[in-house]
Amino acid sequence: MHPSPSPIVNRTIRCDNHSMSSREFIRRAREYARRTEQAFRFDPTHGKGSHGRVYVGSRFTTVQQGELKKGMLAAMLRQLNIDRREF
Repeated sequence: MHPSPSPIVNRTIRCDNHSMSSREFIRRAREYARRTEQAFRFDPTHGKGSHGRVYVGSRFTTVQQGELKKGMLAAMLRQLNIDRREF
């Protein structure tokens, strides 16, 4: 019997293969910034309508409320210069 994957591997698999809610994305971005000792800020008033902006260090991305599909999630991580395996 194979051991179950570690929480980090399990989290990476979820990130690569599924959509994620905007709340989960913001939570993980905050945790990532804390782990990498970077500044984090979420500004819900900086976007139009149901959008806000997440800042990690000197980089930012715009986040829409609701589910973030796989392609959008990948683009947002690129804008923040975050490797999916570390997220």
